[in-house]
Amino acid sequence: KRTKMPPKPNTNSKFVWRPTSTSSAAAPVAAPASAPINTPDIPAAKSETSGPQAAVAAAPTSLPKSSSEASADTQRSGRARGGRGNSSASAPPAAVQSDSGSVHSGKGLEQSSRASEPHTAQRSAPPDRRQARQHDGHRGTRDEERHEKQRDGHHGKHQEPADRGQQNRRGNNRGSKSGRREQRAVYEEHWSAEQVAAGTAAGAVLAGVVRVNARNQREAYCSIDGFPIDVLLDGHSARNRSFHGDSVAIILLPPSEWSHVDEKAPAEKIEAASAADMAAPVLGEASGSESGESDSTPEDPAVHQDSPISGPSLIPLPTSSTAAVSGSTHSTKSVEQRSQKAQPSESAHSSSSSKATISGVDLHAAAEYVKKARASTTLRPKGLVVRILHANHCVDVVGQLRSGQNRDQPVKRSDRWGVLMPLEKRLPLSLVKMDGRTLSAVFDSHTVFEDTDESLVTIFHARFSPNWPATSQYPLADFVGRIGQAGEIAAETRALLIQNQVNCDPFSAEVTECLPREGAQWRIPEAELAARLDLRGDRIFSIDPVTARDLDDALSISALPNGNFRVGVHIADVSYFVKPGSALDAEAQERSTSVYLVQAVIPMLPEVLCQDLCSLNPGVERLAFSSHFELTPEGLVVSREFGHSVIRSCAKLSYDDAQAALDAPDKPIQRAVTAPHTPEQVTTDIVMLWKLAKQMREARFRNGALRLEKVKLSFKFDEKGNPISAAPYVLKQSNNLVEEFMLLANIEVAQRISEVFPSCSLLRSHPPPNEKTLEKFVAFARIFGLDLDVSSAGAYAASLAAWTEKQADPLDKKAVQAMAVTPMQLAKYFSSGDEEQSAWSHYALHVPMYTHFTSPIRRYADVLVHRLLSAACSGVTERNWTVAQRRSFGIGDPELSSIAEHCNDKKKNARKAQDHSDQLYLSVMFKHQIGSGRAVVFDLWKDGFKCILPELGVEQRFLIDDLEWSSHNFNESLQQHEFSDLRLQLPFSLASEAGTAPPAVQPDEVKPKTSKRDSKDGKGERSKGKAKSAPVPKEAAPSSAGALLKGTSVIGPLTKVQIEFKMNTQVLPVALTARLVGLEQAAAA
Repeated sequence: KRTKMPPKPNTNSKFVWRPTSTSSAAAPVAAPASAPINTPDIPAAKSETSGPQAAVAAAPTSLPKSSSEASADTQRSGRARGGRGNSSASAPPAAVQSDSGSVHSGKGLEQSSRASEPHTAQRSAPPDRRQARQHDGHRGTRDEERHEKQRDGHHGKHQEPADRGQQNRRGNNRGSKSGRREQRAVYEEHWSAEQVAAGTAAGAVLAGVVRVNARNQREAYCSIDGFPIDVLLDGHSARNRSFHGDSVAIILLPPSEWSHVDEKAPAEKIEAASAADMAAPVLGEASGSESGESDSTPEDPAVHQDSPISGPSLIPLPTSSTAAVSGSTHSTKSVEQRSQKAQPSESAHSSSSSKATISGVDLHAAAEYVKKARASTTLRPKGLVVRILHANHCVDVVGQLRSGQNRDQPVKRSDRWGVLMPLEKRLPLSLVKMDGRTLSAVFDSHTVFEDTDESLVTIFHARFSPNWPATSQYPLADFVGRIGQAGEIAAETRALLIQNQVNCDPFSAEVTECLPREGAQWRIPEAELAARLDLRGDRIFSIDPVTARDLDDALSISALPNGNFRVGVHIADVSYFVKPGSALDAEAQERSTSVYLVQAVIPMLPEVLCQDLCSLNPGVERLAFSSHFELTPEGLVVSREFGHSVIRSCAKLSYDDAQAALDAPDKPIQRAVTAPHTPEQVTTDIVMLWKLAKQMREARFRNGALRLEKVKLSFKFDEKGNPISAAPYVLKQSNNLVEEFMLLANIEVAQRISEVFPSCSLLRSHPPPNEKTLEKFVAFARIFGLDLDVSSAGAYAASLAAWTEKQADPLDKKAVQAMAVTPMQLAKYFSSGDEEQSAWSHYALHVPMYTHFTSPIRRYADVLVHRLLSAACSGVTERNWTVAQRRSFGIGDPELSSIAEHCNDKKKNARKAQDHSDQLYLSVMFKHQIGSGRAVVFDLWKDGFKCILPELGVEQRFLIDDLEWSSHNFNESLQQHEFSDLRLQLPFSLASEAGTAPPAVQPDEVKPKTSKRDSKDGKGERSKGKAKSAPVPKEAAPSSAGALLKGTSVIGPLTKVQIEFKMNTQVLPVALTARLVGLEQAAAA
């Protein structure tokens, strides 16, 4: 048994650490000095970053195997090779090369499913080469034969190496003066900008955004304009060091490598690929749904593995140019090799044309592939990233820190490298240098990881290095600090903020200097009062959630002599304080939105603004931007007026207060109202507003508006702030009242600014549903009798409403609503000059144009719209408005487009953070108790199904291979799973009790589920009917077995099931895990 010594760092590394830009979070995120709403103490990471390093030592190129794996290698080879003792441990690590070197085409850059059969090394090969050749065994039979020939040639016949560099590497590096091994590329070198431009001009290069499948990291997709089917980036090498969200340039692979849209890899191959990931090199040069937003791609809702990088692994490190990159179920060749292996017709066509090539790629042939992809509706094109156009990913990453020797073990003081396992499943593993400052931060006085598994449940913070060399399987990361224990609300909250790029740092001194020096004691200057419309005598009041402190909107109403009504919508004038070009403006633009978590608010603006000077608090004078509308009793707009004003709100009402006034209009509201106004007058105003809002709402839906909602949870807490109960937030008439007038103001403002500035207005559009997902839902709904009309938003809403009214079971209604949301796409901000006017419309609201105007305290887009409306009201037009003037307001054409895109990204991140916060509190609530309920199946695919528990909005996924049955068949036409002798899982309430007897339903004869390999026939289809393994008699059945459903059981659309769920402490981030404990057979039949 050889002694394993950790590799020495390479002091000659060519990889230079570059500091991140100032726009990135350059320092650990810290909790705000004073959180707006019940903010718990969110611990700051213990930062150990002392500044940019001059150089980063290369990752080691080899690590020892475990004794069990070494033994397995010996048994397979039939002979143990002595090698060179412990020279593998002392071999110097190779330098991590930059991307500026020559292109190396790495044959077999994706592992095959033979990950568990590494070859024995040849006798005289250096240790690093030996492990590389062991890892090469993943590539299949041809590589095995080649390695056998190499071994035979070395021990018997002499074989001349392919090149002198290879000869030197086969020796002991004696041919190199420095003794360093030559580095070979794991990934294709990125093309230059000039090469991409040439490829684009030739029609061979396409641009898209990478979308990594969170359930299967080996898969990523790019949507290309004009392509009926998304392009698949199959494996890590095809992504070529790009991250989820990056804008990339891609080329297509030959059609011979494309696959059918519905083609799935067999389960055993996917498992083998995951096993390859487990044993994949990690250290070294070759180691590697809100509405309309789904983690998995619409085309592939089912994948077998939750993560391709989870679980224990040993980490051998290949170094040859043919080293495999883990993650694919087939070998992936270089671009040049693929191009040479094109179809004969393609090759002939290519050779007849002028041979314009870039890095071995025939541009003419690649352009032909693009044409075929545009016309194909059955084959999914595959592509390869050739350049990262814009890195849109977050540089900060949070996760578990594991040992570089074994990912299943905690990090140790002796480790030279740590492996950060990210909580975000779309991110790759990263390598963390365990230098002195990192070790001192990880192993503080309270931690002894060698004796405990504490590091496996501790969350750490790191930051990706700006350069990912082509010679490194995984990116390097710089250690930032330690966040805290998994499962603790404060630590988990901090982690979700970091991974969703939410800045909760205190505002800088430069920002605070932009605020009024008087602070909360600031008063409106007399000159400003004289220049504004004075509405301080009007009866104006706000209606908000009971905990709200940033009151940015208020309402007023009065009857006119002609029988109409004058309604005022008054919005906080934030743009008065946020001056264009100031540090405060830059900070607000960077944050773009406030983030509302369960227990806190991360504000866009400093507290003195959002809670005081801009907030329309009662009894104080505040600056506002008021819009007045003359409305008929039917809610039709007769006229509109906009202008800057000063108001004094007379009351701060909650939605419950307003609802009480609507429920009992003869009783005055039970809230303080400042004189000269009275509670009775405010109650009368609320009733008048609701009568108008009701008319407007009914007219909107008659005209084709659509409203689909996801369940929003409302929590109750104990005295320590821990959640003790949760229930869906119920919208009341008072919510609808406020919503209608906010919608009215936003629509009217959009019309006004687009009239004055048709090419530089900030608008918000909502595209129609995703066609593919919508078609799938329509076909699925037809199975259970729902005939959907999707010709328009109104028809969609009407057909859904007609069906749900006939359903007696509320579960069915909730399930259909959950399915109906899935095809919806996200609304987005855009500059009116970037889109044709036909693309300005808002699908759900069914209006030709829309914007955001009513929440400038929490949305930066609204601040820009205020500036546009202010310019429009002052008489400025697009013709007489100079470019310099527009840019002074931050709304020049290029600036506005980029700001709109940034706001879209930040809004999406904020929504994810909010959803993650809900999931966190829900999980923590069930940490010490069992949840249960009646759920309904609303999505099915070949390998599983998904159900929803409407009471909590909980969606749970079940894979068929996780259930027990004797035989299974998926009826694709009926979209249902058919089981023979389905065994329900044991409830948590029973499983958690030691020695608990089985449920009342006892099996007479238990037939276990067949293995995943045995449950497939030769064609890769799951066996139907009789199981391939023999039945197990009753006495052999485990005592923990769940109830057996004898005969045939069916799970299909709208099947009702009983589930139990609790917090899963075995995974990070913490989440709920569920078990299927009941099935309503009558409903299923």
